Amino acid sequence: MVHTRSFGPSSTPDPTVLVDDEVVKISAITLEPPRSMEEESCSKSGEISVVYVCELAEIMGKFDLEKAKKVVGVRPGPKYSKLQCGESVRSDEKVRQRYQ
Repeated sequence: MVHTRSFGPSSTPDPTVLVDDEVVKISAITLEPPRSMEEESCSKSGEISVVYVCELAEIMGKFDLEKAKKVVGVRPGPKYSKLQCGESVRSDEKVRQRYQ
């Protein structure tokens, strides 16, 4: 969705897709200032703006088993599954230490 209240409608109904692969999608949207009917035939240079939209694919990180055991203090079990799915879990250690 393009917010066009400040700029007027886009000169094309849909964004122009420039790049679309498994990593990134880049689209271009042209915007023009609102005009009256008399001005419709005249256009001045610099009146058209282009907005570039960059959409990145969601890339999951790798689960670091050693870090989960040593630094985070999580024992093997259901919590590993939650960590692998990107969920937060509480440490199994009673005393919490700071790691930098």
